[in-house]
Amino acid sequence: MALIIHTNQFLSLQSKLNLAIQLGVINTWIVDDEGDYTIAKERWRMKAWFRLRQVSEHEAIFGIVSSKKYPLTKEIYGVYHGRLAATLLSHFDNLIDSIEIPALLDSKWDIYS
Repeated sequence: MALIIHTNQFLSLQSKLNLAIQLGVINTWIVDDEGDYTIAKERWRMKAWFRLRQVSEHEAIFGIVSSKKYPLTKEIYGVYHGRLAATLLSHFDNLIDSIEIPALLDSKWDIYS
């Protein structure tokens, strides 16, 4: 269940997202040492992560990475995808053409066991 972003401004989106998290403008997310994103709120923190990849000139994908400690439930991936979409639309709607959230996990982009 990757989150697909259609944008012509991938580098700007990525750098502005990371800067907003770093400055505390966005406090919903944490960026870890590997550059992956996890929800900051303790209830959801490190239950999963998102890994951002640019896949074409106009498309980027946030693939979900499951935790080795917690099973990737429908609730966890639903919360993660919903919160990420809300964050992106609330802060960076001017950098995004559209967001797609397919219903099922995709072994090409998602990392899960």
